[in-house]
Amino acid sequence: MTLHPQPAPPRSAVTPGACLLHADFHPMTSECWGVTLDWYVAHDHLADTQARAQYQAAVERQMLDRHVRAPDRG
Repeated sequence: MTLHPQPAPPRSAVTPGACLLHADFHPMTSECWGVTLDWYVAHDHLADTQARAQYQAAVERQMLDRHVRAPDRG
């Protein structure tokens, strides 16, 4: 019996990603993608891999800043 290739399942309309706007990793909205695009346009002098690494570092830095500055919960 020969199996025929099956189509890939459809991708979700909302893609999770690293969000600089919200300092979080979550399903991205158009507002989130807009901030991401603005960041990449402002850093268009960087090579693609370098820009991705620096964007990821910026998101992580913002996440840590929010975590450190968060009020003590316990």
